[in-house]
Amino acid sequence: GLNREMWVPVPSSTSQQQLAMYEFLGNLMGYGLRAKHTLSFNFPSIFYKYIVDQVIELDDLEAIDVMCVQ
Repeated sequence: GLNREMWVPVPSSTSQQQLAMYEFLGNLMGYGLRAKHTLSFNFPSIFYKYIVDQVIELDDLEAIDVMCVQ
């Protein structure tokens, strides 16, 4: 896909360490928003659409994994 260089979080991560990493990432993103700092996170559009509760389309998934869509 077009976004092969992007970081895609794994939703099945359930260990304490992985959950702590997600919490840290959320804190970091929240800090960036509150402080009006631009932080360069390389996440695909599907990740941001999920966060802001937008409709995720097949094109978003295809940008990550073409074989999965086929």
